[in-house]
Amino acid sequence: MIVVKAHSKERMQSWFDIFERELPGTPVRLWPDYDDPANVEFVIASALPPGEFAKFPNLKFVASMAVGVERLLGDETMPAHIPIVRSVNPARGDTMTEYVVLHALRYCRRLPDYEAQQCEQRWQRLADAAAADTGIGLMGLGNLGLMAAERLRLFNFPVAGWVRNPRQIDGIETFAGKENFHAFLARSRIVVCLLPLTPETRDILDARAFAAMPRGSYLINAGRGEHIVDDDLLAALDSGQLAGATLDVFRTEPLPAGHPFWTHPKITVTPHNAAATRQAHGADIVLENIRRARAGQPLVNLVDKSAGY
Repeated sequence: MIVVKAHSKERMQSWFDIFERELPGTPVRLWPDYDDPANVEFVIASALPPGEFAKFPNLKFVASMAVGVERLLGDETMPAHIPIVRSVNPARGDTMTEYVVLHALRYCRRLPDYEAQQCEQRWQRLADAAAADTGIGLMGLGNLGLMAAERLRLFNFPVAGWVRNPRQIDGIETFAGKENFHAFLARSRIVVCLLPLTPETRDILDARAFAAMPRGSYLINAGRGEHIVDDDLLAALDSGQLAGATLDVFRTEPLPAGHPFWTHPKITVTPHNAAATRQAHGADIVLENIRRARAGQPLVNLVDKSAGY
């Protein structure tokens, strides 16, 4: 049996329809409407209430609907032997790359400033920078980060990446470890956060990080809301240390009414859709892993629990 839990009935139904079509004979249930827990082999969800995973004695794996798996890893009641896999594929990387390139170009050509001028009916040409003179720093060079770096280089942006361990990547200046984090920020006019959320990356974008960035620089966060210290970001924007921020993820989602991010003139808010993809894209990976699990073969897109992603 497959159990599906998503943030909306529409999305759950979409997954349900795909599994019923592709796996005839395999019962599919929408959370929480399942019968005998012993019949559950696969769970597709971003999280379940604490203690629920331990009820399934024959669970073969959990597939995360989200890019981030911190909620699953944070469930201390989940049996340690249960594998966690990601339901992601290159289609999600394409949409994330489009998001990063879109907002990098917006800032490079100062589109938010022109939009503000239009509201004031003010005609004024502003000094902008060529892409070749605008350093972009990617926090995280996993699959998503590398895809974004490749596309950004096509526009002649000088690209750097910050990673945990030293790596050499053609065409990308790399900075490794905490000791090189501020040097990475200092060379980056636009900083893009694509990190997973781990104890080491929580609150990493704080007042000290913003102070290390060039004055008048920009932030694009498509990682996790907990990467940013909200009050520190607001202070950096108000002081002019940062010229703008595009935020796709937040500590509380949906972003609560009345939150200062909604109305801040230097912040662009998007509803966690940077890496949006159709259910069919993620389902392809889940279907492949179901077939592999039943055949006793190694799973793909397996999460490294010790690393946190």
